[in-house]
Order: sequence, then structure tokens, then C-alpha cells
Amino acid sequence: MTNHPIRVIIADDHPVVLDGLAALLNTAPEIAVVGIAQSFSILLDLLERVAADVLILDLSGMGGSPLTVVSRIQRDYLRLKVIVFSSSVDLAPELLQAGVVGYIPKEDFTNQLVTAIYTVSSGQQYLSPAVTDYLAQTTQVHKQHRLAPKELSVLKLLSHGHSTAEIAAQLQIDQRSVQNYITVLRRKIGCHERTQLADWYRRVFGVPSDSEPDERIALCENT
Repeated sequence: MTNHPIRVIIADDHPVVLDGLAALLNTAPEIAVVGIAQSFSILLDLLERVAADVLILDLSGMGGSPLTVVSRIQRDYLRLKVIVFSSSVDLAPELLQAGVVGYIPKEDFTNQLVTAIYTVSSGQQYLSPAVTDYLAQTTQVHKQHRLAPKELSVLKLLSHGHSTAEIAAQLQIDQRSVQNYITVLRRKIGCHERTQLADWYRRVFGVPSDSEPDERIALCENT
């Protein structure tokens, strides 16, 4: 532990969530909330002005690519510990590789967030059981379908509706490489179209879709 309280910044696009988390954390011993942000741009500006030890970071609705923002934060603020606090665990492998040291689904925050802050502040990693289960499932999919980590990253971003250019920007690769990954994925999984790849990913990982399944998914050979 340091001589000062653990200084925490909370970044979330919902004011109610910000208020609730701030109230919770300010009652915990040796934790002090020193800033809040409702978007990635506000967060980056805040980090330039306010010293913090831990960042609680939401992913959706923040106005940009989480992978890009986390990579920038890890580059510019080496001592800052990032805990992702999100309803989605999809990007856990990529964000952990980018330097995130804690990951908690929003549904689990009540009994885990304070513990996670103490844990990462002591130099250890903290993952919710739900995130650990997802990582194990991802490893199994890697083995079963012979998918390389980057291929699976492309696949999950594709399932979220991102374009080739957006996937390239998030993964920091060129668009031609994204197209090559998609071609390989079509062959490995046995799908003929991008929409089928997205549907296949959602079914395998139990990710709900906003629309009814496309009949063309039947063309996928490996289900």
C-alpha cells in the first residue's frame, strides 16, 4: 500500500452508474474517487490533469475504440491499473493482452469491485469468475476450430457489426490483413459470407443477436 489512499477514476457513460460507483467506493477504506468521466475523450483529458492509481473503465457508449484507448493509456500512464467494468466480456483476451489487469462484468460489481481495486493495487490480476469462464471457452474454440488469436479477434469484432476499416483500426493492422483473416475464417468455419461468420460466432458464444437468424447460416459447414 502507498502512503495515500488508492486514487480511483471512474469512466462510464451512464450518470446513475457513476454516482452509484462513486458512493460505493468512497465508503471503502483507503479508496478515494478523484475523478469521473462519461466518455473516452473526457477521460483522456482528465488523466492529463489528475493523478490516479486505478481506472474503472466501461467499454460501450464511450465514443471510440476500447482497444485503442486502453493501448494509449497503457503507453502514457505506465503505473495506472485498469479494471474493465463492462456488460460484455467479448474483448477480455484482447484487453488483457493490451495491459488491463482487472475485468468484472457489471452484473458482479457489488461484491467484487472493491476487492478488485485492492488486488490490482497490490500488483496482482483480478478476473471475475465469468471472465475466467469466457477465457476458458475461448481457448476451447481456438483448439476445436484451429483459430489463431487474431482470427478470433477479427471474428468477434465482425460479429459486433464493425467494418473492415474499423476492425483494422481497433486491432492496429491494415485492412488487407483483415480481409485475409476473414477469407481464412470462411474456409475454417465453412461459411460463405461475413454475416454467416458473425452469426456463427454469436451462436458458439451465446451472444444475443439484434435480429432474427439469417437462413443463409445453413451454409456454414462447421457448427
